[in-house]
Amino acid sequence: MRRKKVLFVLGIVLVLIFLFLYVVFEKEINAGISLFEIDPEHQLVLFPFSNRESETLAMDEIILASLYDAQHILRSTTFTEESDLYFIMANVSGLSVQQDGSSWYDVDVQVLRHADNATVLSLEKNLGEKGKRVLNSKTISPYGLVNIPWTADSGNYTVAITFYDLYANISLERNATFTLVNSYEGISIPEPMLG
Repeated sequence: MRRKKVLFVLGIVLVLIFLFLYVVFEKEINAGISLFEIDPEHQLVLFPFSNRESETLAMDEIILASLYDAQHILRSTTFTEESDLYFIMANVSGLSVQQDGSSWYDVDVQVLRHADNATVLSLEKNLGEKGKRVLNSKTISPYGLVNIPWTADSGNYTVAITFYDLYANISLERNATFTLVNSYEGISIPEPMLG
């Protein structure tokens, strides 16, 4: 009988711990500190980080993230060669708007290795017609995805973004740094024994 009481109390304690962790985790998500809800169809973070508006093209920072689940990406600055690297262009505002309500933007992406300043990846104006759309807000936070080449060496890298307002024919540049850690490094394969 005593054993059942101990197990019952232990079960209640575990439930309370689970509820506490759930509340803490839910607060972090709702605070938007590191987990971002996304709209995969339109490649937008679903909430702007600020409501500021600008008369000319403006952008805050580039935030790097990795996939958390189908509707969220999680802020990160360390990736492996198997990672998908998401970049959020935070608080883009001041895009020109045409009479039909559409804006048109595009993005160049470069990944540069710090060790030798080599360009590992270069994508120019890769949105094309998909960047032409009617926006629901004057401030947006679009995101993109970079597939890290599996042959990339461990080390520090920079993601350099050029963001274009194609209707106004203006652009701006931002960058962010990250660390790549190859998951296979540190594993040694012994030489066959001779004998």
